[in-house]
Amino acid sequence: MTGTHPTDDGAQEERRTSGDGGGTETETGAKRGERSPGVSRRRVLQTTAATAVGGAGLAGATGTASASGFTGCDDWLEAPAEFPEIDLTSSNPSAMNFDDLEDADELVVHVHGWLGLETSTEQAYTLETSLEESDYDASVVAASWSADTLNYWGAESETETAGRRLASWLRADRIDLEETTVRLVGHSLGGRCCLEALASLGDEATVDSVALVGTAADDDSVCTDGEFAYGVSTGADAVYNYHSENDDSVCYGYDVQSLSSGLGCAGSDCEGGWTTDDSGSVPDNYTDVDVTDDVDDHCDYLKPEVGCVPRLVADFESESESDAE
Repeated sequence: MTGTHPTDDGAQEERRTSGDGGGTETETGAKRGERSPGVSRRRVLQTTAATAVGGAGLAGATGTASASGFTGCDDWLEAPAEFPEIDLTSSNPSAMNFDDLEDADELVVHVHGWLGLETSTEQAYTLETSLEESDYDASVVAASWSADTLNYWGAESETETAGRRLASWLRADRIDLEETTVRLVGHSLGGRCCLEALASLGDEATVDSVALVGTAADDDSVCTDGEFAYGVSTGADAVYNYHSENDDSVCYGYDVQSLSSGLGCAGSDCEGGWTTDDSGSVPDNYTDVDVTDDVDDHCDYLKPEVGCVPRLVADFESESESDAE
């Protein structure tokens, strides 16, 4: 389900303020374009258990047990007070605490999911810590959008506005896409924001890579006939979709709320189903990466020890080596 169009672009939700008062608060995946084994199917909504899980939706408030105990959607590392942040809640997107990053060689932009506005910087800082633990040195900035509404469909429709604003900020003079390695990392509906940003960028500008993690978008939306295929093929050099069949929030919650299989559960599916036609194929620069063995919970993808950040790092480094050749 693509959702309704967002409300007036100037509409804003109440915004938190940051602690400093200065602003608003291994292995690589399959070869590019190759399907992960056993992921080609439409999930059938047929059990009351699935419906019960779907009731929790993509908020993913309940975590699962893990060796480290660092799991669930309310468990993040505390970010420094002046952590860099892009404010996408305003029709004129701007960045706070960003001066030191303007000349960075590489920038990772983290986009949170549904109900993640209040913990946007904490989630981004958690990703930065995970990257550091995988010996990957890159600056991370949080991209914060108006996701904190209990109406899931309202949040889903807001991703179009947030994605368009992110694309606008990326095209601005403050960051040079030709000179700076820019990577987008989007979690859940944040992955959908990234896809919307690529659609808005089109062939006018490109980012180096996009990591979709537990993404809440239809599994055929990246296929030839899907709404995001063009943006994927033109707006980024490489797009990786990290998906886990242990992600109940997407595998069941998204199914129930959108009546379609989620991209973050079993990857893309372009082969159609009982009521849909074959929808082509994924773009050449798109890769599904099955991290079911690494990720047990919807909010664990980017956390230290329990997530799949080492897989992201391997793909980042692989892309950098390809660009250097």
